[in-house]
Amino acid sequence: MIHEIPRKPPQGGFLVAMASNSSHHIPMHNLPTHRSEILGGLALLLAALAALLIVNLGGGHAYHHLLEAPLTLGLEPLSLTKSLHHWINDGLMALFFLLIGIEIQREFMHGSFRNPRQALSPLIAAVAGFALPACMFLALTHHNPQLAKGWPIPAATDIAFALALFSLLRNHLTASLRAFLLALAVADDLLAILTIAIFFTSQLALTNALLAIACAIILIIARKSGLRSLLFFLPIGALMWLLTLQSGVHATLAGVVLGLLLPLKNPTKSPSPAHQVEHALQPFVRWAVLPLFAFANTGISLAGITLATFTAPPTLGIIAALVVGKQFGIFGTVWLLEKTTALKRPQGASWPQTYATACICGIGFTMSLFIANLALAPELQPQARLGILTGSLLSTLCAILVLSLQNRPSLIKN
Repeated sequence: MIHEIPRKPPQGGFLVAMASNSSHHIPMHNLPTHRSEILGGLALLLAALAALLIVNLGGGHAYHHLLEAPLTLGLEPLSLTKSLHHWINDGLMALFFLLIGIEIQREFMHGSFRNPRQALSPLIAAVAGFALPACMFLALTHHNPQLAKGWPIPAATDIAFALALFSLLRNHLTASLRAFLLALAVADDLLAILTIAIFFTSQLALTNALLAIACAIILIIARKSGLRSLLFFLPIGALMWLLTLQSGVHATLAGVVLGLLLPLKNPTKSPSPAHQVEHALQPFVRWAVLPLFAFANTGISLAGITLATFTAPPTLGIIAALVVGKQFGIFGTVWLLEKTTALKRPQGASWPQTYATACICGIGFTMSLFIANLALAPELQPQARLGILTGSLLSTLCAILVLSLQNRPSLIKN
């Protein structure tokens, strides 16, 4: 993979626009999006810390009471009543997945996935980085069917945190590694989305599911016919989300489908519908949706935690899978591909830099918490969350350690 940094800030792109091809090794000094990525990651971290502090300083009852409080949207007879926690996870997070859908579409049209050969390395690494953590978790929890359901928890990567950490370490990594990380993270998210659709669909309400599919077909026809009006796409998309919510399929999948179907190209010079939606939603998702999700899903009590807590099957399984499975799955695959095929590691990247990038992919956080809510019973949630937080923290420290060993004086100075 060979890339350079665009001279102008990329237009659109919730994660970051892919860089264009170049034969030069360019350090990540002046990437226009790095500051917002760092601040976005900081907002996520502060929200998670706030939840932990509230729960562990005597506010646990109020915290859980707030999240379980019923909230009604709409007017009778067209109203829906869900808990605040449910609205955050199924409603607001659909907006995040909508942006992920747009990003996946962009990768196939303009990014790494447009060139099949260029896409092979991150795609294969993503599959291995998804499969090995899942297998490790299953190996440690196979004796308990309830725990084994959580196998996808450590398989996912948190894009927001991963890019935030990459931006913090950008002086010690290359542009090609950033492009590799983005392509890998998008492929990883696609696998996670397919996993949610296949394995975490509750009792299916067939009529609503078929109507949701009909909405998607209408959007496909509209796109093929050249329609570009958001006044058409957004109401149909909202109806598709509502029908998906009522069908038993996880409602965030409707956000992904809408993101994939919003027109990304525009015959005129005006912004495409996908760019307009992206531009409008980016700040809200970065500064409100993701921090709210982190706040609502990381409030665990740390009282009574001992070494035995960390060696409990769900906690240990997630930690081992995120820290060991992700690193060896991704780095081992890249190494094997270079040694046995014509596919090489990202242009200009050293092996320690490549390994540090694999460590960064072990930050599960948002997506892992999301899947844990779907996969595990409520009584297992605290152990799973502790494993996700610990595994993500250890993966972060591993990335910093690897780079510090490669270039210790420079990293410590910075």
